[in-house]
Amino acid sequence: MQCKQCQNEFTITDQDRQFYHKIGVPEPKMCPDCRQQNRLAFRNEKSFYLRKCDLCGKETVSVFSQDKNYTVYCQKCWWDDGWDPLKYGRDFDFSQSFFEQLYELEKTVPAISILNKQSVNSEYTNVCAQNKNCYMLVESSDNEDCYYSYWIQRCRDCIDISFCHEVELSYECDYCYQSYGLLFCQNCENCREGHFLFNCRGCSNCFSCVNLVNKQYNIFNHQKTEKEYKDFLQSIDSKDISQLGRYKSEFREFCLKFPHKYAEIVKSENCSGDYINRSKRCLNCYHAHEAEDCSYSVHVWRKAKDCCDVDTSGMNTELIYNSINTAIKSYGCIGCRRCWTVSDLRYCINCDNCKNNFGCIGLRHKEFCILNKQYTEGEYNQLTLKIIEKMTRIDEWGNFMPVKFSPFSYNETVAQEYFPLSKEEVMKSGWSWRDEEQRVPDPNLPTCINCGKNFKIIPQEEKFYQKFNLSLPVKCFNCRHLDRMKLRSPRKLWSRQCAKCGIKVETTYAPERPEIIYCEDCYQKEMY
Repeated sequence: MQCKQCQNEFTITDQDRQFYHKIGVPEPKMCPDCRQQNRLAFRNEKSFYLRKCDLCGKETVSVFSQDKNYTVYCQKCWWDDGWDPLKYGRDFDFSQSFFEQLYELEKTVPAISILNKQSVNSEYTNVCAQNKNCYMLVESSDNEDCYYSYWIQRCRDCIDISFCHEVELSYECDYCYQSYGLLFCQNCENCREGHFLFNCRGCSNCFSCVNLVNKQYNIFNHQKTEKEYKDFLQSIDSKDISQLGRYKSEFREFCLKFPHKYAEIVKSENCSGDYINRSKRCLNCYHAHEAEDCSYSVHVWRKAKDCCDVDTSGMNTELIYNSINTAIKSYGCIGCRRCWTVSDLRYCINCDNCKNNFGCIGLRHKEFCILNKQYTEGEYNQLTLKIIEKMTRIDEWGNFMPVKFSPFSYNETVAQEYFPLSKEEVMKSGWSWRDEEQRVPDPNLPTCINCGKNFKIIPQEEKFYQKFNLSLPVKCFNCRHLDRMKLRSPRKLWSRQCAKCGIKVETTYAPERPEIIYCEDCYQKEMY
């Protein structure tokens, strides 16, 4: 089938068709990449602004810039019971498209300035919950004293880490689990006091090592005595940026000498994609943890089941389609954005503890509402059937909202990170672009050597660097984040052959890349 957006060919499998039939939506006319790009264009993760609350007037941190034509409440006002989302309710107009009406409703119903629910002293965190003393976190929960990090859970005293779970006192790490005291490590589990580790398990006190299991006092995969190891560490001046850069470069070259598993899929069955852990039958998924029967999805975790085309769904969710951040005991939702503990919602935004609503925004504990207007159960069922019939006729039903209706400019969203476009390309598509504000450089602040912007160094991170005897960063938070993301495999699969046995594998390593790729069996024999 040809994608109506990018014109590339894509395949709809029999398994896909069974799912679409099960939830009652037509087959998509866009490829999985374009469908994801569309969703991500509605997700501003880390473009923060100061803006006045439209209710109390106090200045607050917000993902909405002051010039956005939306009603925005600070967190305290938004979660308060002093306003009623139903007062913005309106009748459905069959002379207009549904998406146009939802867009108009979204501009009037108060939006939450930024989302960091049940957090303490963590004002500059977004899409987060239950964090304490944290700063510049995105999509993270249950962390304490963590800074400048992305998608971390249950971590403590960490800076510049991403996709980590139960990690403590660590720096510049990606996709590490149950570990402590790691610096510059990737794809590690149950490791302690390690520097520059890749794909290691159960290791401690190792430096620049690859594919090791249950080892101690190794340097570049060579066994050392405890004294030799400690003497080596003493010889390193970690504050010397050039020396540290040299070790980073040597480590990357060293990694290429060892086989890489075709994908980071661990303790999982019948899965394809990458960064999949303890999951079953997840196809073309990226970053899945304890998930089952999901497809074309990213961030499906902690008992997500039967989800398709979602970005972030977990904590006991099931049957979610074409949605962003619909999680926490949610079921049977289509086209939703940031809805928690909900069921049978269609195209709802920022709704909590709701069920059986269609095109609603900001509702809590409500049922049988359409465009924020209350109906009886019978009225609701009759009207939703008519709306779906109209949406089907004009090719809206099952699709996500068009990018032109996003409350954010394209380059403010995570879509720009994974599907980068120039301003000209964005404008040509009829989407929004935000030009950066011109700021006078502050000589009292460091300047990023990559993007040229000033950035702050907060007291907590300065103490952290002193503890590890590390130099202060020379790049801003966003550039450091992008550097870590470049170390991860892309969200795309290629067909390659195992370099040892020749069997075909679906891998996130493109054929032109230099890594030696092994299938699961050959890699496990190499490791153990």
